[in-house]
Amino acid sequence: MKRATIKDVAARAGVSWKTVSNVMHGRPCVSPDTKDRVMAAVKDLNYIPNFSARDIRGHATRRIGLVIPHLTNPYFARLAEKFHIIANQADYTIEIELSGQHGEIERRYVLGQLSRSIDALIISPTLPDTTKRLVKRDDMPVVLLGEAVTDRGAMHHVSIDNVASAAELTRHLIGKNTQRVVFLGAQHGASSTGSERLIGVAAELDKAQISPDRRLFVSSAEWSREEGYRLTKQLIQSEKSLGKVGDVVIGGNDLLALGAMDAFREQRIRVGETVRVAGWDNIPESESSLPSLTTISPDLDSLARLALFLAVGDDRFLERASYSSVTTVGPGISFVVQHEMIIRESS
Repeated sequence: MKRATIKDVAARAGVSWKTVSNVMHGRPCVSPDTKDRVMAAVKDLNYIPNFSARDIRGHATRRIGLVIPHLTNPYFARLAEKFHIIANQADYTIEIELSGQHGEIERRYVLGQLSRSIDALIISPTLPDTTKRLVKRDDMPVVLLGEAVTDRGAMHHVSIDNVASAAELTRHLIGKNTQRVVFLGAQHGASSTGSERLIGVAAELDKAQISPDRRLFVSSAEWSREEGYRLTKQLIQSEKSLGKVGDVVIGGNDLLALGAMDAFREQRIRVGETVRVAGWDNIPESESSLPSLTTISPDLDSLARLALFLAVGDDRFLERASYSSVTTVGPGISFVVQHEMIIRESS
């Protein structure tokens, strides 16, 4: 006897195969009456879902889309590798897409304009309207990564605690002789990586009764080593306002911090002695740089595992993951992964 397919169920229930898929995956976007019709058809046809089928339209593909900004930043390169290895161990395939300078690919994924089917989408948003558009989609699970997330509503989300990690880093860097605190990569207004880390820095300075010079909270066009060098060189040359004993430079990520150290080295200002510098991400260069860079190291393994768990609901991903907190907004789950401050020669 021929095994019933998802299309047979759809035809019997008078719905699309996507609606059948939504019912079988327990998604809340189907009305009770439609769900009853689908389940009656499933029973009549003795339909057994084939969740391991890879390339048959209408079945789970075990493919997960991962959309990240780029691979030039070692953080995203390492993160993509983590996703690939962990997913592959559980027999899932990760399709990595780079959103590009202008976000064309991100828009395509957000609008569902894909040439191949995927079961879930994991995305690190770069465009301001991405989360607003994704909230309206109910055809597949979506997991948001990072902090550039606004109006996420009841969507799944995984990130580190940027405010707490920034406060911890600032607390370590400042001392009795601290005069100037520079933050490279400052962002204002909407929630973002730069704005959350700036909040943590400013809060800790306030606790220490250090009046910050807001002109030293510097925004940047991109979070690159070149940009960190350029901005720091400008600050050094600005009436020699940076590079004296007790000065602190916090990069929004390791690349900005490493660029700052390049500028100090060029001016023969000793990092770790005259100026203290730190960043985020613990990229490989931060350990091998001269001097080595103090940094916040996020738990990337758990970040990938938690995002994969939220994407496909496979408990195997949750078994080896750890997190510092979890909250829910309706059906949406938000995990905050743990981080570690690694103190090195730069501070």
